[in-house]
Amino acid sequence: MKPSYLTADEKLRLSFEPWPDGAALGYADVSRTQLSIARHCGGCTVQGRHYVYFPEHDELWRDDVLALVHGWRRTDAMAQELPQPTMQQASLLDGG
Repeated sequence: MKPSYLTADEKLRLSFEPWPDGAALGYADVSRTQLSIARHCGGCTVQGRHYVYFPEHDELWRDDVLALVHGWRRTDAMAQELPQPTMQQASLLDGG
């Protein structure tokens, strides 16, 4: 089984997001389904939702899901660039 484009943490986080329309967020093993045409087009539309194809993972992900996840990734990357606060540990024997 090929690794997914989304990490396990991202998939877990997606499970807590409200998705009122009920459309699938993504499809795995696309080349083995009737959606395999997406391999040749780079994506497809299912029930009015556009899905982007990732050939290295053989997956389709909804474009709005990708926008949300990419936003998370940018935010996480920016947070890692911020200077981390340093904590100084005082010795108990020094009295302070």
